[in-house]
Amino acid sequence: MTLDSTEKTIIDYATEGSFEDVERLLKNNVPIDTRDEHGMTPLQHAAYKAHTNICSLLLKHGANVNDHEHDQGYTALMFGALSGNTEVVRILLEAGAKTHQINRIGRTASQLAAFTGQKQCVDTINNYVTLDDLKYYITPQGQETEGKLPESCMQGFQHLLITTNFNPVCLFNIIREHSEFYQPKTNLKRLSNTLALMIQKSFDPFYTNEPNDILAIKSHYIKTFIDILVDKNTDDIEKTCGELSKKFAHGNENDGFKMYEEKFIRETIRNFPYKQCPLLQQLVRLIAPITLGQNPSALTVLTTTLNGRTFEDDTLHLCDACSQPNATRRCTACKSVYYCNEYCQRLRWSTHKRLCSSLNKDNN
Repeated sequence: MTLDSTEKTIIDYATEGSFEDVERLLKNNVPIDTRDEHGMTPLQHAAYKAHTNICSLLLKHGANVNDHEHDQGYTALMFGALSGNTEVVRILLEAGAKTHQINRIGRTASQLAAFTGQKQCVDTINNYVTLDDLKYYITPQGQETEGKLPESCMQGFQHLLITTNFNPVCLFNIIREHSEFYQPKTNLKRLSNTLALMIQKSFDPFYTNEPNDILAIKSHYIKTFIDILVDKNTDDIEKTCGELSKKFAHGNENDGFKMYEEKFIRETIRNFPYKQCPLLQQLVRLIAPITLGQNPSALTVLTTTLNGRTFEDDTLHLCDACSQPNATRRCTACKSVYYCNEYCQRLRWSTHKRLCSSLNKDNN
């Protein structure tokens, strides 16, 4: 295949990450899905090199997110997964990238990411729920006069469902960020009811012949936190979320272990309604032998099970309060723990201040 100079240039610019040059060529109507000698498009090159801004630009101009004419059958999502950049993966998923498409040797994007050790990309792909998947819940069904969930809640609801971080503080942070969940307050109950239906639709044979154990358990888990807020019946949801986050972040005096969180998550798992669910039985088998207060915690077991991978030592700097990866705020005294921000640091301070000096000694 012979490319003219402009077609070769847009591929080169997309590979190099030259945003302005790619934008200029697109304005001059250079073919957006042109392919190089291996069948790779500019979007695939940009995804592989983790150029998020160029991926967004190309998609905005109509690039085919599911093109798979590459000589090995790779798609942009596969290249994005191999790059290890979760933002690129998210952008492609939001543009409609197919997660079950396979390459010439029968591997999906998630499988390629797992094989190359890109664990966060695996989690992002495996936990993704599209907005189209959620339209059922905002559309009136049968004799209903309104959808089960207000349309204003749709994107926030998707945010909850696709999270790969099941730390209670993280979930309360997401809820706080989306005021449409609790303004008006009645939306919380509608959100709880929608999650209850999702659990049923994900597992009940009346709705499906192929149970989705992961989505069912995740929906049950998220619903439990929504129900706490419903039961509180408070007008100040943000304050209540903060108070609950502090409670979940509190740890034991001797080792900082989050005992309240541990007991709560174990109880939540036990309360899952479909006892015959294989994934539930797997969770119970993994957690039951662990002595209360010992690692791995119930949160770790739940996270690794739902995200589809085994126990491992994560080298990322996880926030000590909410477990978000790549936390940048570090305790200046012990230099052993990380936080997302001052808010997370305050949540854990009552626990960490008792351990900080001993951690400092360990590092010296």
